Amino acid sequence: YSIALVVLVPAIMAIGMLPALCLFILFCLRVAERMSWRSSVAIAVGATAGSWLLFERLLQVQLPRGMLA
Repeated sequence: YSIALVVLVPAIMAIGMLPALCLFILFCLRVAERMSWRSSVAIAVGATAGSWLLFERLLQVQLPRGMLA
């Protein structure tokens, strides 16, 4: 988890909040929790979509887009 959190910050700056968050969750679930690919991807996509819905749509907070986005 610590390594993933350290990598998360530069990833947010490079590719944006939502893609970085999706990769972070996917990595943690697959590597640290040893979940199946199917479950990991489903949870990561669902959590990312939920974050987008909560912050971008409901709270109207603009999330970082990143330099590559």
